[in-house]
Amino acid sequence: MIIGNGLRRTAKVYPDKVAVIDKFGKYCSVDTRYTYKEVAERVNRLANSLLSLGLKKGDRVALQSATRMGFYLSQLGIIKAGLVLVPVNATFGGKSREFIHVVNDSGARALIVDADIYQKDVQDVRQEIPGIEYYIGLGEGHNLPYDWAKMTEEGSLAEPELELEDDDLAVLQYTSGTTGLPKGTMLTHRNLSCSSYSWSAELRALPHYKFLISIPSATSGGLGLTNLCVFRGMTLVFSDFNPEKILRIIQDEKINCTMLAPTMTARLVRDPAAKKYDYSSLKSVISSAAPISAELLKEASGVLGDVYVELFGTTETCLLGTYLQPEERALEGPISSRLTSIGKACLGYEVKAVDDDGNEVGPGETGEVLIRGDAVAKGYWNMPDAPDFAGGWWHSGDLALVDEDGYLH
Repeated sequence: MIIGNGLRRTAKVYPDKVAVIDKFGKYCSVDTRYTYKEVAERVNRLANSLLSLGLKKGDRVALQSATRMGFYLSQLGIIKAGLVLVPVNATFGGKSREFIHVVNDSGARALIVDADIYQKDVQDVRQEIPGIEYYIGLGEGHNLPYDWAKMTEEGSLAEPELELEDDDLAVLQYTSGTTGLPKGTMLTHRNLSCSSYSWSAELRALPHYKFLISIPSATSGGLGLTNLCVFRGMTLVFSDFNPEKILRIIQDEKINCTMLAPTMTARLVRDPAAKKYDYSSLKSVISSAAPISAELLKEASGVLGDVYVELFGTTETCLLGTYLQPEERALEGPISSRLTSIGKACLGYEVKAVDDDGNEVGPGETGEVLIRGDAVAKGYWNMPDAPDFAGGWWHSGDLALVDEDGYLH
């Protein structure tokens, strides 16, 4: 499905349902809320405003913003316009080689940027990113030719007139690899929508759920979970990561799902305020980004409840690949050995572990994790011969042990 069509469908089915709540508060009031009808209108206005500048289908638009609401609406507006979103980590200083590389390598024609980020970092390096024709300021005091707020308020409400295909590029997500400069992962409308459908099934997500995101919006997790919430009609709650604030939001907003890296989990459950709040609304806490120990899982389950689920996925696989369902492990007993497993292949994915010769390994053996499916990226930007996607499989470079029941560890 085309991403913009997913938003249009959700806004039609749940027009008055709260789509997004911003507890972060940069360039908007804390607790700002928009319904799906309001989101769809603002997204259409921004999409049409972008096209009115002269941008064409397939043009890349870089987005560097530490906001939550602003990023959310920009993400959806850029993609709705048939343009390609290029998220830029807000922690990349404008003078950094990573920022300049991402903007230039992507061939972006436009940059949406926070006013303070522009003034601090970007304005001094404009000559090093000559491909940017349109500078759009988000927030007050940017003094740029185009103002994001006006574009979301004054653009046409009509559905953008353009033809999009499932395999058209929607996002160019740059990886933050451990060596070298980031690579642009090409994610299509098909990749993103298939990932959202798989997420919805594996997470058992329901439209009345509220999903709390406290990771930066420019990450693959932030982007992927935003799309999931839009496709499924859930309410997305944004916040910064402040342990007691997060714990209070879970209680007050009756949060059903969230995603936490193990370091975030440890800070939450060991915070002095952890015993003050009610977490009975939680259905799933997704542990991702790094392996989590059995000891920390048990400690966290004693505070937040036995609601943790494990998965394995990356930017190149739209954040999914394997998933461990709650019934497949236990805190104690015969299947407690699976507690830290990353599970088996998700709906719509195929996963295997192979040896150095490419042969699938058996129980008790360790091999490199390979993944394929309709959600796996079409490759890296400007790198048509990248070996990572050889043979129709994405080669993760990560090793997993296969246990006697086929679960990966």
